[in-house]
Amino acid sequence: MNDIFGSVIAIVAILSAIALPIGLGVYFALRTANYKHNERMEMIKQGLIPPSDDKEIPNRLKTLKNATLLIGLGLGVGIGIVIVKSFNLNEDEGFWAIAPTVLLFLGISHLIYFFMSKKYNETEED
Repeated sequence: MNDIFGSVIAIVAILSAIALPIGLGVYFALRTANYKHNERMEMIKQGLIPPSDDKEIPNRLKTLKNATLLIGLGLGVGIGIVIVKSFNLNEDEGFWAIAPTVLLFLGISHLIYFFMSKKYNETEED
């Protein structure tokens, strides 16, 4: 009996952790789409022209910043792991090896982004 009860609890926990957020996300996405559709139809019935759903042009500098930060994060974690493995450090010492390398490479990536965006803004003004 205890085995069955434990299995039921595990299944309910998995469904609560995975299926519930996905199901709610799909529900609210469909509900929002239906609301927008009904709003557009009402505007058309009243003789109004609904605004177009044109997507705005993505900001290139924001994409550049995200890319440089992710590259810096990846390099920091990768080099930190190499340091941990090469010096055969335990978990506590490994944290103190990985964290500074991640912060160092994030800082370097911020500097790279700064100089790249500065160059981009100078060429845009000309």
